[in-house]
Amino acid sequence: MGLDRTDVAVIGAGPVGCVAAIALARRGARVTLLEANPVGKRLAGEWLHPAAVDLLRDLDVPLPPTARRESAQGFIVFPEDGSEPIELPYPDGRSGVTCEHHVLVGWLRYVAGTLPGLEVRAGVQVTHIDEQTLHYGQNQLTAPLIVGADGRGSVARRSLGLADRREAVSMMASVRLTDVHLPYEGFGHVCLGAPGPVVITRIAPDAVRVCLDVPSTGDADFRKPQTLIHRYESALPASLRPAFRAAISTNKIEWAANQRRSRRHFGRPGLTLVGDAAGHCHPLTATGMTTGFLDAEQLAKSHSFKQYRKHRQARSLGPELLVEGLYRLFTRTDPASRALRQSVYSTWRRNAAECTRTMRLLSGDDVGLLSFGRSFLMAVGGATSLRGSAGLASWFGWLGKSVFPRVARHGVSFL
Repeated sequence: MGLDRTDVAVIGAGPVGCVAAIALARRGARVTLLEANPVGKRLAGEWLHPAAVDLLRDLDVPLPPTARRESAQGFIVFPEDGSEPIELPYPDGRSGVTCEHHVLVGWLRYVAGTLPGLEVRAGVQVTHIDEQTLHYGQNQLTAPLIVGADGRGSVARRSLGLADRREAVSMMASVRLTDVHLPYEGFGHVCLGAPGPVVITRIAPDAVRVCLDVPSTGDADFRKPQTLIHRYESALPASLRPAFRAAISTNKIEWAANQRRSRRHFGRPGLTLVGDAAGHCHPLTATGMTTGFLDAEQLAKSHSFKQYRKHRQARSLGPELLVEGLYRLFTRTDPASRALRQSVYSTWRRNAAECTRTMRLLSGDDVGLLSFGRSFLMAVGGATSLRGSAGLASWFGWLGKSVFPRVARHGVSFL
């Protein structure tokens, strides 16, 4: 049985684990990065917001050669009523990056492997953690700091004795279209009017990803290609429909589960959780990788676990509420929600400052609960003028249920 030591052991060499390992190694730590699986193609994050791009630059990590900055200038929302699309650009001319997930993972693992003091161990399946020692096969590795970057089913999280707390939200069906042009090149497209939002992004010079949010409570017919065509095709821009129909008809569909888990727990001293291991949201706003990168950055900067936890807890609630709020807004069909949706559309169209606030929250540049609250109350005011206040109580109930428990745990400074 082998036993060795390192300064930091990072479990999971996905994008967040690689960035955590690189950030800690850049600060002088001797880091061992462990990964069970080879790089494979799977349906996962392919969009980095500007804050994540800035972080890679600060860590002196070049972008993959196929990464596309020109494809991530912001988002275009296509309302379900067929009215004029709404442009939500990133503020100050900033841009994000799109890149196929397996390409990004392979690239970050390559960069990590070139750094002095950073060892990448592939094919390593960590089975359990005992205090500061992790076990894999017949081997053990001891480190003063263990970082759990091993995703939703995290071994590190289980070793802490935390309840799983994952909630199913919906399913995601995805197809890859080639040789098509987007109506608004340079932007992610969010199309409404189907049973769930459709998100379309360019992920390569010749490829576009179409992701369909499919209700998990729907009937079994939702899994059938013809049902997906029937229920979702009309929500897409007309220019994409033939390619979409062809891809779905040949059953070239990838599936993944959309889940959420509130970011309440970040580990303990000596065993820290980052990225999806700490918590995650519905992928509607593509915040997952960016949130994990910001976890990694703060972990490398923090002088204690307490400092890291306080920082990341305080900066998680605003983005979480935005994602959950937008998903509810885009999928609920009751009269109050329809009025609230029309109010948001109207606000985005006439109020450039509100567009900026939305994008700053979405991209992680502004994490303040008060900023979210101001936007929420503005939308409610507009909805009240459209339809009256009937039915909006459920929205205030959702907000209270989401916010008050956190304030009770962390105090008003958490706002």
